[in-house]
Amino acid sequence: MKLFKVFIIILVTSSAIAFASELKKEQIKISIGEVSLQVEVAKTPAERATGLMNRTVLKNGEGMLFVFEGNQTRSFWMKNTFIPLSIGFFDTKGVLVDMQDMEPVTSVLQTQIPQYRSRKPAKYALEVPRGWFSKVGIQLGDRLRLPSEPGL
Repeated sequence: MKLFKVFIIILVTSSAIAFASELKKEQIKISIGEVSLQVEVAKTPAERATGLMNRTVLKNGEGMLFVFEGNQTRSFWMKNTFIPLSIGFFDTKGVLVDMQDMEPVTSVLQTQIPQYRSRKPAKYALEVPRGWFSKVGIQLGDRLRLPSEPGL
């Protein structure tokens, strides 16, 4: 009976975490070159730490923009991230300086999780469905354009 209770608690907790992570953060429309997309913004440490964890879907034309304070080498991993993603790193001027494909995890219990480090300093990182950059013709050197909102 105790094992059953523990299982129920884990199930309920997991469902609550999954539900909370599905809640959308602030959304904005951005452009890279001639291509526009809708993104959720992760600008606080907590939002950046959570990222796209526990999500099961990320539609084409959508992504998550990570906004940092300064320009430095950035490191990302796919802990509890089940969607195959591509990531682009942009410097303080909005120039795309690096792109990488990231492998999703297969389980929340996975302990060997690769890290993806930007090859150059970056202020912004953009996660999109895997292959999106090449699919829409985005290349290194293309420029990120953000709406002129406070904090971005």
